[in-house]
Amino acid sequence: MLKGIDEAYQNKIQVGSYKYKGVTSSGIKIEMYLNTDGSIATAYPLYKK
Repeated sequence: MLKGIDEAYQNKIQVGSYKYKGVTSSGIKIEMYLNTDGSIATAYPLYKK
């Protein structure tokens, strides 16, 4: 999972003040919040129902 989060971080787009979204190489969408220094505070996969 850490590799996937790193992949998503590399192609992230900003969608809020500290909120970003990115996609792994296998197509899983990851939402993440970054700290002010750019490090990842939290990240989780997004699932469609």
